[in-house]
Amino acid sequence: DFIPDGTIVFSALVDSKHYWYVESKNVYTGKGWEVTDSGVDFPVQSGRVLPHTRPIGGGMELSETQTDLINIIKREKHIPYPNPVYNAAIFAEQNDEVIENLTYIPETNKLIIDSEENFRWIASYDMMYQTPTYHINSLQAAGSDQIDLYYPESLYTQLPENLPPRIKELAESITQDETTMYDKVKAIEDYFNSPDYTYSRTDVPYPKEDEDFVDQFLFETMRGYCDHFSTSMVVMLRALDIPARWVKGYSSGRYVRYVGVY
Repeated sequence: DFIPDGTIVFSALVDSKHYWYVESKNVYTGKGWEVTDSGVDFPVQSGRVLPHTRPIGGGMELSETQTDLINIIKREKHIPYPNPVYNAAIFAEQNDEVIENLTYIPETNKLIIDSEENFRWIASYDMMYQTPTYHINSLQAAGSDQIDLYYPESLYTQLPENLPPRIKELAESITQDETTMYDKVKAIEDYFNSPDYTYSRTDVPYPKEDEDFVDQFLFETMRGYCDHFSTSMVVMLRALDIPARWVKGYSSGRYVRYVGVY
């Protein structure tokens, strides 16, 4: 069962609600997710644009620069940040301070405080960024040739050799009337709105040792929570050779109050 935890992790002063990124994983094992480790990471400096938030491609418009003010309440190793964003940079609470021991992990897009010996807790920080507006025509026109320019296919199309074939067959049947990659993605997303599937945090069946996690959910139990739906979607997309990865983070959270600016 999935037991919700109401512990407050952080508070944020924002212009609008959005998702908060924590990390992604790219290797599906048949039971869950793991992540490759190239051993390469990048130090993050205050005020520098995060490497994975530089704009790529076209077909979108960027907002004016926004600033979120984040106050950490529960100490963690990771730093949550808004998503999707471009030209994002992190700043210490005081402009004359420098954020130390923060590292970007490219395989996961995760920001972590990496030094235990010289651990410095970041109690609060600012994140400046721009948000994208995507145009539907550009999304529908995008193809694998454009995706290959930015994302290594091997990282985001991996599937276990023993993946049950009926998973791919289902994905193909759902998308058989769609011609664009974008419309295929939307078709699979919409598929999970079917009343045949039930969202539940309790009494969720667990796959047996010889069962694939996604196969069991799609064809046997049709009952589960966020991990079941998101993992199944990513695996079906990969079965269609559409690069996808599993991402986790925080929702927009609980609204506390409006702060007017005068």
